[in-house]
Amino acid sequence: MTFINYEKEYEYSLAEYYRIPKHVKEKLRNMPNNKGFICNGVWLYGVQKCTSNKITIMFEKIYPYLYIHEITSKMYKITQMDLNTKEKELISNTRRKVFSTRGH
Repeated sequence: MTFINYEKEYEYSLAEYYRIPKHVKEKLRNMPNNKGFICNGVWLYGVQKCTSNKITIMFEKIYPYLYIHEITSKMYKITQMDLNTKEKELISNTRRKVFSTRGH
């Protein structure tokens, strides 16, 4: 049996939160909660009211690219944008697994 050390996990989460740049935290205050950033592997959602219940858009900056993750109930699409030329390229477009809500 594996036990989770919640105190250690909380400390890890706080350390990751403090690594997030201040300008990212400020942008999140004005973003809807169906958009956000992936920063240091942590998914950060906006604070404002949701603008769409059908799509979630996350931005991940790994210089020299910006990765745009578009997630719907059926698809997960990742687009790569070159920050210098603004050219976009589709990296992945995969169908998400559908889970049954019925019993076995």
